[in-house]
Order: sequence, then C-alpha cells, then structure tokens
Amino acid sequence: MKHTSVIASALVVSAASKAVELPESVRLSDVEIQWQSGGGDGCASDCSYYLITIRGDGLVTLKDLGWSDRLAILPTRQRSIPADSVIALLDEFLKARFFESPDNFKNRRVAVRKGDSLFPYSSVGGVGARWVDLTVRLGSVTKTVRLEEETQTDLVRLRDRIFEIGGPKGPWPVH
Repeated sequence: MKHTSVIASALVVSAASKAVELPESVRLSDVEIQWQSGGGDGCASDCSYYLITIRGDGLVTLKDLGWSDRLAILPTRQRSIPADSVIALLDEFLKARFFESPDNFKNRRVAVRKGDSLFPYSSVGGVGARWVDLTVRLGSVTKTVRLEEETQTDLVRLRDRIFEIGGPKGPWPVH
C-alpha cells in the first residue's frame, strides 16, 4: 500500500512567482477583510471614498473617507454579522484564488497583428479611473489586490458582495 503525506499549510504561488504560505490556522480575531475605494478624476454620483472592514468575529465597519479635499459626510458605522458569514466570504476569496492573483488589474495584454507578425501589447486603461483595493489578512499573511477595469469576474463579485455587506446602502441599524 502506498502512503502519501499531506502538508498542513497551503502553498500559494502569486503572479509575481513569490510563494505565499498560508498559516495552518488563525484565530478569528486575526482575520480581516478590507475594501477601500479611491482614484477617479471626476464625480458623477457617489462622491466619497469608503473603507469597509470585516473582521473574523463578524464586526463590520464603514468609514467615509471623504472625496479629494471634502471631509467625510457619514459618521463611522459598525454592526455585526455572523462569524460563519465571514468564513463563507473568505472561502469565496480562496475559491477565486485571491492569494494567487496579481497585485493589480490595471492593464491587460492585447494581441495586434501587423502583416505576418503578432505583437502582444499592454493595454492601459483611461486616466483617472476609480479603483478598489481588496485586502485579506490571515494572521501574519496579508495580500492586497487593486481592482480596476480589467479585473477577473470572481474578484468583481467579491468586491460587490463586500460593498453590499458594508457599504453605505447596506443593512445598517437606524438610530
């Protein structure tokens, strides 16, 4: 009978070819997900940057960071969600291979044909585009990915889900 051994911690290789070793286990108090918006050179509707923090114990915090030189309008808000909801959200990050993602999704490659030659160019998005930084901390391991116009669908869904949970239109208690 052939036996195989299992390594307890996960090894993840990022796009920069750096191995990220995830801890074998972490306390819920050492788990945190952050969503922070920024960028943009104009304002058509929602003129605020936000920082949403979801801790492993279920505490959700929304902080209005203001816009440019405008101060925050909303007070900092906090509420709780079940810790199991945080674990399910973290599981979605792992399924989306978050720790293997490149650090940003600013550019993508495009193939351009010129005669009988192919040129793989980098495509650069527009100037002043808004972005969202997603950060996950598991104990001492932290990974941040900047989501821009060329972000893969799984990470866009996670960005939107976090905004639904902790954004200004989320289910905040009325005081």
